[in-house]
Amino acid sequence: MLPAEKIEALLLWKLNQDAPTAQQSAITLGLLTRPKPLEEWDLHHYIEVAAALGVIAPSDTAPQLRLAKDFRNLIHPGRAVRLARRCDQPTALAAVAGLGFLIRDLS
Repeated sequence: MLPAEKIEALLLWKLNQDAPTAQQSAITLGLLTRPKPLEEWDLHHYIEVAAALGVIAPSDTAPQLRLAKDFRNLIHPGRAVRLARRCDQPTALAAVAGLGFLIRDLS
């Protein structure tokens, strides 16, 4: 399992502890127009709602998780070519760091 997949799983687990609040936050933030099961959200939704609810630190964890999300998107060769970006060791290390920040915040 890649770091971004672990991040997604952990955020889903945590936000599911109070799914109605998470769903309302997503609507308030303009991420969703109506409630939608958390299992159908994208990683972007999890990160932004977790930051807004204070589940993760918005100043350091959220930006690092956004980098991890970008890494996950770059593992698809076609997407990497279209975006003219590379999936390299520094990008992967940023994703691992994001996972570390998340684990720290959830501990």
